[in-house]
Parts: sequence; C-alpha cells; structure tokens
Amino acid sequence: MTEDAPTARIQRQEALREQAAAGRERIRRRQEEREALAERAQYDTAAAIEYDNLLRAEQACEPQGSPYMQKSDDDDSLVYKTHDDADWSGWERWIAGHLDIERRRMQDEVVDGLLAVEKDMREEMVEALMRRDREISDLRAEVAECKGMLAATLQLLGNKSADIVDLPRAGWRRDGAA
Repeated sequence: MTEDAPTARIQRQEALREQAAAGRERIRRRQEEREALAERAQYDTAAAIEYDNLLRAEQACEPQGSPYMQKSDDDDSLVYKTHDDADWSGWERWIAGHLDIERRRMQDEVVDGLLAVEKDMREEMVEALMRRDREISDLRAEVAECKGMLAATLQLLGNKSADIVDLPRAGWRRDGAA
C-alpha cells in the first residue's frame, strides 16, 4: 500500500460527506417549498391544484403493496391480513417435478459411487488373485523340481537295499560320544 492510498481514502470520504450534505440541503429546500406551497394552497386555487398534483406525483412514486399487505386506514387498529384460498396445484406439480429430478440426480450419484467402489474392489481382487496364482505357480515349480531330484536320487540308488538302523533311545549323542 502506498502513502497516497490513505490520503485518497480521506479525500473520498470528504467528497462523500459533501455530497450527503448537499443532498440533505436539497431535501430541506424541497420540504420548505412544499410547506410554502401548502400554505398558499389554502388561499389560492392555482396553488391548491399545484399542491394536489405534487401530492399525487409523490404518491405515484411510492411503492404500492398488494391489498393484502397494505395497512388499514386507522393507525390505532390492528392490521389484519387476509389469505385467499389459492389453487396450489401448479406449485405442487412444479415442486414434485423438481423433487423427482433431484431424486434422480441423487440416485445417479449413489449408483456412480457404488460402481466406483465395485471397480476398486474388483481391481484389488484381481491383484490378489494374480499374487495367489504366482505363488501357486512358484510352488508347482518347486514341487516339480523336488520330484525331479527325488527321481534322480532314486535312480542313482537303483535297487540297493538299506538296513534300517534304530538309534538307542537313551544316551545317544550326535557326536557319538557316550
């Protein structure tokens, strides 16, 4: 922010104050003219017509409420608002149509969300099945390798017979020292 910004702001505030004061002065002058015209209207017919036209112009410029929203003429009485029995069928059709559209949109979003979750779960399942299949194929390869080694070992041994040696139940040690 530059140093000129605060001074520009102050100058703008002063200009706005001057405009507001000028506006208040115009309103005061118009009020005085209106009061003077009302005073002359009591004695002069042309002034009375001019005053009447002024009042009509002011009334035409004021916003008019619906008959149900206008205040009663008596300032001390309560204001009663009446409600007519309106036909709400158009509104009900409109809101029902919009609610149907909103329900369909929400259903589509829920379906899209469920499909996304299903897709993620399928991808995870496919990955898990692929890992399982790789492990099974690795194990099958190891089993085939073991079968091959066992077949080769049996072939080397041929028809040789071997005696089964029982080890003593108590006191046996690996290094053979008792």
